[in-house]
Amino acid sequence: MKQVIALLLSLALTLSLAGCRGDEDASFAGFTFGGGGNTVSAEPATLRSENGLTILEAGTPSSPVYLTFSWSSDKSSEKQEIQLDSAQVKVKGKGAETELKEGSVVLQSTHGEEIHGSFELTTQSEDGREFEVVGSFIARKVE
Repeated sequence: MKQVIALLLSLALTLSLAGCRGDEDASFAGFTFGGGGNTVSAEPATLRSENGLTILEAGTPSSPVYLTFSWSSDKSSEKQEIQLDSAQVKVKGKGAETELKEGSVVLQSTHGEEIHGSFELTTQSEDGREFEVVGSFIARKVE
C-alpha cells in the first residue's frame, strides 16, 4: 500500500511538473529516492532501442541526477508490468550511485514520439545500502 501511495504521489508530481513547464517538447523523469518523501528529477528523458533492449535515460552521466534502465524490447507493451534487466541511479545530493536489485516499468501511453510511464525499483549501492526509487517519466523516442 505504501508503494502504491508513493507511486500515485510521484505520478501527480510528474503531471503537475509537466503542466508547469510550458515546453511541449519537454521530457523528464521525476522520482523519489530512498524514501522520506524527497523527490528529484532528471532531464531530458529519452527512450531508444539498442541490441534488443529498450533503454530509458534521464539526464546525463555527468548530471547531478541521472537515471537509466532497460528491458528486453520484445516485452514492450502498454499497460503491462515489465521486469527490468538493468538500472543505474545517481543522486549527487544523496551521495549515492546505485545499481538495480529489482524493478519494473509500466508504459502508460504513447502520443506520437512521446511515451508516458511509471517505474518502481530497488537499487543497491556498492556499500550495500538499498534505495527505493518510485517515479514516472515523459520520454521522447530517439533513433
